[in-house]
Amino acid sequence: MYSLTQTEVLQRLPQVLDNTILSTFRTCQHKALWEFVFGLTSSTPSVHLHAGGAFSRALETLYRNAYNGKASEALTRAHFDFDKAWGSFQPVGKTTKTKDRVWEAVESYANTYHPPSDYIEPSPLFGNPFEYSFAIPLEHSAWGVDFPNHPFTNQPFLYAGRFDMVGQHSSQLRLRDDKLNTQLGPNWEASWTLRSQFIGYVAAMQVLGYDVDTVEIRGVQPLVNSINHQTAVKTYSRVVVRRWLEQVQRDVRELVRVATAGDWSHNFADACSAYGGCPFLDLCRANDPTAYFHTFANRVWNPLDAHV
Repeated sequence: MYSLTQTEVLQRLPQVLDNTILSTFRTCQHKALWEFVFGLTSSTPSVHLHAGGAFSRALETLYRNAYNGKASEALTRAHFDFDKAWGSFQPVGKTTKTKDRVWEAVESYANTYHPPSDYIEPSPLFGNPFEYSFAIPLEHSAWGVDFPNHPFTNQPFLYAGRFDMVGQHSSQLRLRDDKLNTQLGPNWEASWTLRSQFIGYVAAMQVLGYDVDTVEIRGVQPLVNSINHQTAVKTYSRVVVRRWLEQVQRDVRELVRVATAGDWSHNFADACSAYGGCPFLDLCRANDPTAYFHTFANRVWNPLDAHV
């Protein structure tokens, strides 16, 4: 398919799955094919990914130091790691996610939540509760439902994720995840009500044996003259977690079927125009998509890479 043999397509099919891969596949199978099998990405680096990664790195350093006896040095150390993570990156086009404004967002976050006296404190159950990552085999023994194995390796897929902190609030576990947002507002809080990313975090922690059902999402919006903050606290019931799991089961079965048959569908709807337009429009319109491959950069998406 598109200059790859069927065996090569199956060989490139990710063994490690996450919310990004499965959500993309659910929205448009061809977008998932281009991005996660062919490894194509925009040749223009994403300011949102880069700024978000640097922001996340700074907050991790801030909290790690604030809660390990180095509160007076925490912000200085966070700035050092932020500067290193940002590097020489220069945003293309007009954006409020400049280096200076994103760093000011870090400072504003620190002034808003005041580590080490944040009302969500790191959970003492974990030796390292910061930038917590997991990778759990998708098999019956872990999840209580059956999944197909990877069609090339014949090994179980892994479901992986990473969030900012395992915390506790009023002696109850509460996951914390931070978002550097372009927009906040009245619809922002509601947008997380059934967000598969966070239901998946809760489901994974329950599989690992932890009594947790709540995620706190903290949005930070850098503007030209201000930094805005908004918080959403979402609790996911066992019924919702079960429905999420059953959907993941359906998605993985369909992913294996599609990849094995070479039968990748197109969306031809909102996915083609959402968020400023799909970067793969030319590929989906071309007689020979491979003629456009040179206009893309290559990236192998790894859900376990830090700060993605």
